[in-house]
Amino acid sequence: MWWPQGNPSASPTFINLSGNSGSEQNLSVGYMDLDSNGNILFDYFANNASCYTGGYGAGEIENPTSASWSFVDLIPACSGPWAGQYYAGDANGVYVSHNGSLSTLNITSMSTRLIYRWVLPFTPSSTYTTLGPTRRNREGFGAPVSGAFGANEQYVVQGDYGWIDFGTVASNKWKLLSNVNSGWTKLWCRTYAIRQVST
Repeated sequence: MWWPQGNPSASPTFINLSGNSGSEQNLSVGYMDLDSNGNILFDYFANNASCYTGGYGAGEIENPTSASWSFVDLIPACSGPWAGQYYAGDANGVYVSHNGSLSTLNITSMSTRLIYRWVLPFTPSSTYTTLGPTRRNREGFGAPVSGAFGANEQYVVQGDYGWIDFGTVASNKWKLLSNVNSGWTKLWCRTYAIRQVST
């Protein structure tokens, strides 16, 4: 559903993917973000002819505020780089980051503790890079869910189970910030991740 910007009291418009998602069946949308053109990028759980038990994929809604919106199946269910991992391969947080004129689709996987990255616009031949893995705690556990990038992709934070993962993009070095209520942690998150430079 979407509302006109600046008019929260307006009636929302519902984008119904049921029966409009190509070969993907029982599609359930997870996390989502907008690209610089206003298209919706999201991950989902669904099944299809080659993935009858269900798995994660990624899609796009082009021209979402138009009556002629369309669904594009970017990464069909069970075919992403996270496939075959724990939880039938999981795709979680979705975030479109910007570095100058370059936009990147980022999808977090809890099971691999990686962020999979595709330069936009996405094409069938697009290849991906990764950030991570994020660090584990003293018990050996780690499962980042979702996060955000700072201006010009210098830094990235991911919400984990009970702590925050803080990464420097250029070096792919990660810190585990266990006291999420500390002034230091709040300062880093506020400075580098909550605000993003839009293009």
